[in-house]
This record gives sequence, C-alpha cells and structure tokens, in this order.
Amino acid sequence: MNGFERKKITKFSPAERKKIRHHIFAAVGVLFILFFLFQAGARVIDGLSGTKAVRFITSFLGRDLLVDEDGHTNILLLGVGGKNHDGGTLTDSIMIGSINYDDNQVAMLSIPRDLYIDSSLGAFRVNQLFEEASSRWDELQGLDFVRETLQEILDIPLHYVVKVDFRAAEAVVDAVGGIDVYVHNTINDPLYPKDGTYEYEPFYLERGLRHLDGKTALKYARSRKTSSDFDRSRRQQQVLVALKQKALEKNILKRASRLKDIYYSLSEHIVTNMSIREMLSLGDFAASWDSKNISSATLNDESLFTGGFLYPPLRSLYGGAYVLGPAGDNFDSVRQFARLILYGPPHIDDYPVMIFNGTKTNGYAGRTRLILNRFGPQIQRVANGRDNTLIQTSWYAQDQASLRVAKALTDIIPGEVTQEIPPEYEAIFLETPNAIILELGSDSEAHISKLDVFRNIVELKPTPAPAEDASATAADETENT
Repeated sequence: MNGFERKKITKFSPAERKKIRHHIFAAVGVLFILFFLFQAGARVIDGLSGTKAVRFITSFLGRDLLVDEDGHTNILLLGVGGKNHDGGTLTDSIMIGSINYDDNQVAMLSIPRDLYIDSSLGAFRVNQLFEEASSRWDELQGLDFVRETLQEILDIPLHYVVKVDFRAAEAVVDAVGGIDVYVHNTINDPLYPKDGTYEYEPFYLERGLRHLDGKTALKYARSRKTSSDFDRSRRQQQVLVALKQKALEKNILKRASRLKDIYYSLSEHIVTNMSIREMLSLGDFAASWDSKNISSATLNDESLFTGGFLYPPLRSLYGGAYVLGPAGDNFDSVRQFARLILYGPPHIDDYPVMIFNGTKTNGYAGRTRLILNRFGPQIQRVANGRDNTLIQTSWYAQDQASLRVAKALTDIIPGEVTQEIPPEYEAIFLETPNAIILELGSDSEAHISKLDVFRNIVELKPTPAPAEDASATAADETENT
C-alpha cells in the first residue's frame, strides 16, 4: 500500500456543529464526486462553488490535488449497494474520472463489473476485488488495493479512490424533493433485490413522465433483470440530469440548511483517501467547469462499437460463471483505449474520419474501419486511395481541432500528420472542413494486425448474414477497400 493520506468522512457530533460552515463547503467536493459516479456533470454545484465565500475558504483551506506528468488528476470511483443490499460490498459501479485542468475538461471511463482480472490475491471479477481485499485487511486498505490493481492493469496513475453506497444517491434525491424523469420503456422487474434480505420483490414503473422519490429513483437506476447494464447506465445518467435540474430550479445548494442535511446524509455513505482540504479544491474546480466539457465511454463486449475490446469466454472455463476477458488475451488495446479516452481530445466522434486504402490488400480499409471504430472515431467513409503502392501512412486534417484529434489517433495507428492535402482529397475538405483522412500505407500492416484482437476468437452465437446493399458499390469504393 502507498502513503496516500486517507480520510473517512464521518458524522459530526453536536459539539462540533459550530464548525458546520466549513463542512458545508466540504460537501461541495463530496457531491461532485458523487455526481461523477453516475456519469453526469457537476454544474449543479455552481450555485455554491462560484460564490466568493467558497473561493475565500478554499484559498486557505484547500489543498492542491495530486497530478501526473500530464497534469491530470485521476479518481477511481466505486459504487456499492451497502450493508442493507444483497452483495452490498461488491463494487457494481466502477468508473475512472480524469480531470484535465489545462483544457477544463473531464473524461470518464466505465469498467464492467464482470471483467475478470488477475491480482496479487488471485483471479476474480473486478467487482469482487474490494470485497476480497477488505475482508483480508480493512476497508481503506481494500480500497487502496483496488486502486493499485486497476492502476497496474490500465497503466494509468490513479491518485484517489472514492467508495459511495447507493444510500447516498437516495438521500440526495429525497433532499431535493424528488425528481421528474421520463421513463422511455416500462420496467417490469420481478426480481429486484429486497432491502435487508436475500429475497426479491417486484418493481414496476410504467412508461411516461414520472415523479420519483429517492427509493424509487434508486430502483429505477439499478434495475437490470429485464434490461442490460448499458440500459442501466443510461438510466443512471438520466437520474443525475434530473437531479441537477431540480437542484438548480430550487436553488438547493444556496440554502445552507438543506445543504447541511445533504452533507450529513452523505457523510455516512462515503469513504475516500481524499482529505477534506482536497475535496474543497475539487469543489472549487467545479465552479469553472462546464458540464458540456465532459466525455465518457464504457469498456464492453460489443466488438462493432466504441469500447468493444472485451468478450465472454466459455463459461465452462470459469466454473459456469459469466465473465468478460480482454480480446487478444492481453490488455494492450484496452490500455490504448483508456489512454485515448482519458487523455485524448474530448468528443473525437465529432470529427468524421475517412479511411482510404493505399495498398493492394483487398478489404484493408474495411478491416481498419472495424478496428478503429472501437476507439471512438466516427468512420464516415471507406474507399480506395489515390495510389495502391503507398508505403507511408498519413493522417490529413486542416483546422487545429482536427489536427489535434489526428495526432491523438496516431497513438493507435502511427503515421505522418499533415495539412498538405493531396489534390485528390481536396473536395472532401471543401465539403467537410473538420474531416480527418487516414490514408493507409503498407507500413501500417503490423499495427493493424496487432489491433485486430478478435481475429482468433470463435463466435459463440450465430450472426445473421447481412442483407445485400446495391448502394454499397459506389465507383470509388470497390472490393479493394
């Protein structure tokens, strides 16, 4: 374990209430961390963080947050059910938040709970790490063990770790008087875990606009028996957006008495190695942060989509258990993806990428499209290039934002980045100024082969054959792409 300062947030006795002003402002940082957990912004706390009072307090009580050599602060966020929930010490929500102070950006990466990893304590699903470590040592050492294990697997420094149980989310929703959400699909979950027992109870919520109290909002966010984990993540984000809107409407965080109640509710449900002074600094950062400056992604097993670097191996190899492993049997691509999401330019999918095959290898651009798509770019076009004898791979872009994205993508597929556009491609940039062109040369073959992590994985379920599309035979997109 390392020497990071650890601080468990505890409830204050009545004798300490004279210090409540200080602790109210510390709650800003706590709330900010909580909101990170559910993939939404901290704009909700601007009402308090932006005041002169907070800036005055943080000027002498705040403490600089740890940063890495790139100037980022990385926070590991763990969500657990808590003592009244079945499997209450399993970390079913796992996320890394990375703060980029230079660009005033926040990036987040979610890690699925079923990811199977090796650790110094043995091989487990990632959501079991905390339970195993805390039972061997204590709660704080258990958190530090999870932080260090994921830090090693992803090869990214994780400065802080925060554990929040679901009661915290429930308390905040009740503190603002409930939230209003539109339920897009009726939820009929017959197996929702019953609090304090190992039994189940039905949870039903009809489609339409609904007002939810804290308990119902928590069920809405957690229910998964009749939907996927990805649906659950979207509902969690929806709940947080609704919470933010309600807090802004009622000026909740400008009312000291209400904020005090929220803080006391949260204090019993949050454990972290951050000091209160560091949380003050984190809350102060939120004052200048726009929730639009956020990007997020999730590691998953959908190989055709962003973050699809995982796959479910045969259950018979794991005693019948469902787990996820890294395609290619190593975390190399996962590490590249994590680095791009957390340290690269935000919203790279705003920049359309065209891939042109500059080699004689049939299907090379199409194969590259499948691979690059997992890293997040929007692949708009695949075609043959101007020359099929190219050796040098090149990235073409015109404006500075596109150039920055292209340079970040060279960490995935190396190549020369240039604004010198070949005449054959000039029309593309006239039509789409923020476009990026990847022109594949033969020097890219080794990199593409390494990134093709699914090439040796046997499909475990039948995939229907795609329907023929006559429109896909455009003149400049022949079988050589």
